[in-house]
Amino acid sequence: MPSFLFGKQCLSPKNKKYLLIFVICLFFIQPAWNWFYPYGEVTMIDVGQGDSILIDLPQRKGTYLIDTGGTLEFNEEQWKRRAKPYEVGRDVVVPYLKGKGVTMIDKLILTHGDMDHIGGALAVLQEIKVRQILLPDVTQSSQMEQAIIKEAKLQEIPVVFVSNGYKWGSDEGSFYILAPEQSFEGERNSGSVAIAAEIGGLSWFFGGDLDQAGEERIIKKYPHLQVDVLKAGHHGSRTSSAGSFIHQLRPKIALISARENNRFGHPHQEVLTLLGDQKTMIYRTDKSGAITYRFYHTEGTFIPYLP
Repeated sequence: MPSFLFGKQCLSPKNKKYLLIFVICLFFIQPAWNWFYPYGEVTMIDVGQGDSILIDLPQRKGTYLIDTGGTLEFNEEQWKRRAKPYEVGRDVVVPYLKGKGVTMIDKLILTHGDMDHIGGALAVLQEIKVRQILLPDVTQSSQMEQAIIKEAKLQEIPVVFVSNGYKWGSDEGSFYILAPEQSFEGERNSGSVAIAAEIGGLSWFFGGDLDQAGEERIIKKYPHLQVDVLKAGHHGSRTSSAGSFIHQLRPKIALISARENNRFGHPHQEVLTLLGDQKTMIYRTDKSGAITYRFYHTEGTFIPYLP
């Protein structure tokens, strides 16, 4: 360890100058590297029992966060509660984003109002600049969604309520909203924002906690829809991933976000068997930690990170 780090009496004016130049270079090199970095990434962040997916297109041509995870609260005796409770947004998602050099999110896409998908959104909004928030076009918002809308108004962040037909894209990726229908009325999971995307040479389906009824509506409306990568609905619950849906989409890869040894039994064996029968490669956060697809143009590799 250099001795000048332990006492300013060892720092000559010349060394101080070099140290200052070094710090300034570090400050500017990281953002510059992010802008010129030729690879893109799609990462299912390990947020335990919840969902959070970061899509970072090459050269920062688009940075999108689908859901933020969130801490599910269960009734506990007072003595068991922490003085500063663990919060996924603050303790996992924000550090991950900052570690990746993400200082701006172009679209924060919140698929539906359940806490395990959007509970970390306020922490993200407090720490990372967000250009736009997308929420499902439903007739009744959850309390958490209302809190996010209020915070967005304070920060003057545009909020768009999206439904089938909304789209955006660039040369590096295209995104098309398949669901919900406009002014959706019904069960919250069934009204999840569902996205078909083309990223890194693969076709993707991101569907929040879309249930089997929602899946049936999609394959009826899009009878030729097939994808390479499926983000399994509702953490691999048997209430999602219907046989008809899987048989039509024929995914080569399935991503499942679930907490290790979770109390809900996710992912369900029926879903795993159904995917296995389709010879679908399954990546699970409870087994592999975060999972990243890193790509260059139309070629890429899936990389699991052990916890």
